Amino acid sequence: MKLKILPGKSNRKYTTTVPEGDSRALIYYIRRILNVKIMRVLVCDDDEVVLKVVEVILREQGYEAVLTRDGQEAMSALDRGEHFDLIITDIHMPYFNGDDILKRVREEQGQPTPIIMLSSDGEEEVIALALKQGVNEFLVKPVNTRDLLKKIRTLLG
Repeated sequence: MKLKILPGKSNRKYTTTVPEGDSRALIYYIRRILNVKIMRVLVCDDDEVVLKVVEVILREQGYEAVLTRDGQEAMSALDRGEHFDLIITDIHMPYFNGDDILKRVREEQGQPTPIIMLSSDGEEEVIALALKQGVNEFLVKPVNTRDLLKKIRTLLG
């Protein structure tokens, strides 16, 4: 499929080829051409299936997903000073858990970055504690696409 944007106020003409049926590539090119900020989301989970599901959901909506497979990889991304518009993290992971990531972002870096915490543990006490500690939203696994998107849109606008 060919994407063609004719000159407007900027007097620039863009043409690029997008693979047929690749909606995320189309969204990416449109945002890039129109100079729209692409939101970056850090996704931390030691479950490869959850990582892939969340990645697909985010990319289909035009977000850039940065995937980390454990708390140590997530901490490394934060330590490098990478900017994220949203963090989605599992609560239980090797090396550092979701609480450690929350603490790093909130206390040590002082960032108001929204955080969605995931867990297969749906006990009310766990959810209440996470929210009390500064998590913006909490989702119980398995991740429901509609619920995740609703929370993302609420947090990112």
